[in-house]
Amino acid sequence: MKLGRAWRDRKLAEIELGCIKPQIAERHDTTLVSDILAKRATDGKPLKRSGVQMLDLLIAPPLCQIDAPKIDSDWFSSIVSALLAHEFTPQTVACYITTLSYALKWAARRKMAVPSLVLQDAMELLWEDKALA
Repeated sequence: MKLGRAWRDRKLAEIELGCIKPQIAERHDTTLVSDILAKRATDGKPLKRSGVQMLDLLIAPPLCQIDAPKIDSDWFSSIVSALLAHEFTPQTVACYITTLSYALKWAARRKMAVPSLVLQDAMELLWEDKALA
């Protein structure tokens, strides 16, 4: 344990002195959410007809024409508001949002630039605020 702490302290000191520059992996992936949803509709485990229909409806709105790394909980809230504005019932909106989050989690597991913690936080927030039935 002492050796591990000494190594860590030595590496931190080297970083502070500028001897070592930390390597930060940057992703320059500009995949749109709509592209991810379209890919999910065709790839992976085959979806039933209703799942494909949900993804097709979510692909169309301009709200899904956003870079996947830029999505946040406000974006999820705007999707919910847009679906409710189309006079969907809250239960139907919950199905669409759940399908959306599963498709984005599917993409995150395949190393696409999707902020998975944002997905989890946004879904919890929407359920806690009873935005979803």
